[in-house]
Amino acid sequence: MTVDATAAPADPDAEAPGTRRRLTQRELDRAIESHGRYIAGLEGGRRLDLTRTDLSGLDFTGRDLADATLRGARLAGARLDDTRLVRADLFGADLTRASLGRADLTGSDLRGTVLCGARLDDAILKSCDARPGMLFARRRGGALDRLNPEADGTATEVSLRGSDLTDARFAGRQMAATDFTGASLRGTRLAGAHLSRAVLRGVCLQDADLEGADLTGAILHGAVLSGARLSATILDGADLTAAVVDPLVLAACAAAGARVPRRIMELDRPLATILAAHAEWLSTLGRDGRQADLSGVDLSAVAWDGLTLGAADLGGSVLRGARLDDCDLAMARLTGANLAEASVRGGRLRGANLGAAILTGAVFADGDLGTMPIVGSRSPDWTTVFRDALADHARFERCRLVGADFRGAVLRGAVFEDCDLTRADFTATETGEVRFARCALDGARFED
Repeated sequence: MTVDATAAPADPDAEAPGTRRRLTQRELDRAIESHGRYIAGLEGGRRLDLTRTDLSGLDFTGRDLADATLRGARLAGARLDDTRLVRADLFGADLTRASLGRADLTGSDLRGTVLCGARLDDAILKSCDARPGMLFARRRGGALDRLNPEADGTATEVSLRGSDLTDARFAGRQMAATDFTGASLRGTRLAGAHLSRAVLRGVCLQDADLEGADLTGAILHGAVLSGARLSATILDGADLTAAVVDPLVLAACAAAGARVPRRIMELDRPLATILAAHAEWLSTLGRDGRQADLSGVDLSAVAWDGLTLGAADLGGSVLRGARLDDCDLAMARLTGANLAEASVRGGRLRGANLGAAILTGAVFADGDLGTMPIVGSRSPDWTTVFRDALADHARFERCRLVGADFRGAVLRGAVFEDCDLTRADFTATETGEVRFARCALDGARFED
């Protein structure tokens, strides 16, 4: 652990190690106002120093605290949404259940902080230092007292959905059950970190350092692990469905019971034979041939343009960056598939199921993704399903999406242009900064 010995107070015996001075909201506002003058270089400004203060439950929303010192402060339950904390010193601070949505913590010092239950969704933590650490004060006679012993670097059950942790340092952190869904951890240093049961769905871990990290039971569905350092990494029981990972690198990990993508060479028949049999199955309405089952297979190296794969099973497959232009995928099963950054132009996906799929940055253009009528049946038409899909920054251009089911999908930064979204269901979606331009939304359902 990192040990940091702070300067002793003027009267070292006046304050017990566990006590803090409590500030009111009014006192805090005045101090932040003075800090604003300091940042602007105005007369009377003073850099904010809230070392060892009790700020629990106070409101910092939208304030500029760049370069401020909050070392050892208690911020439990505080509201810091949209707050600018660039290069702020938060060493040993208690952020239990604090709200830091969209906060900018670039280059901040988060060593030894308590983050249990904190919410940092869409926050920016680029190049921050969040390794374990302990905060001490020196008393007369040279003895060291451990301050805020609760600040042991624990960060369990934190929400970091959609956050940017590029080049951040979390080595050795206890981060069990943390939710990183859709986050960027490119180049993040997580060596020796405890990430058991963490949710890393759709995250980018490219070039990240995971050496010796414990990811037992973690969910890495659709994660990108290209170039990640995985020496001595524990992946026992982890879910790597639709993940992008080098099988040779994975083989060097402890991965007992882990769910990993299948390789094409592991199929029971050549891929060309499977596709030919599927085409025959479709043309004979199931009398001859055989329905294609490519579930869980890494298909990222296959050229798909113009193929007919209606009703094929592609659930959990890896199609990241694939070109699926002019493909017929009507009623295909694509649940949990990784189509991040894929191109789906002119596609026919009526009645397809893309539930829980990874669609980050994918482009759907000039396609029919509406309902599929079931001729001669009393059953309702088949709806195209995007339920619980991760579709950050996906683009839908000139698409027919009548009745499409987006319930529970993550659509942060997604764009819909010139689309027919009549009767589409967006209930319970995460739609931060989603843009609708020239879309038909008659009968569409939203949360509010």
